[in-house]
Amino acid sequence: MICPNCSNREVGMLTSNRYFCHSCCVEFTRAKNKWKLYEITEDGLLTHTQKIVFESAEG
Repeated sequence: MICPNCSNREVGMLTSNRYFCHSCCVEFTRAKNKWKLYEITEDGLLTHTQKIVFESAEG
């Protein structure tokens, strides 16, 4: 698995469709053929980022 935000391979699976990148500290989900990215705030809340990346063939 490659992070759609930073292209690093240090990605862990949280649930069947939720992932976390240890490199850039972004959580992301798969929705249809797109990735939705969420930043984790200092107080632990998730905030949706505007960046949406189409799923790559490698993912």
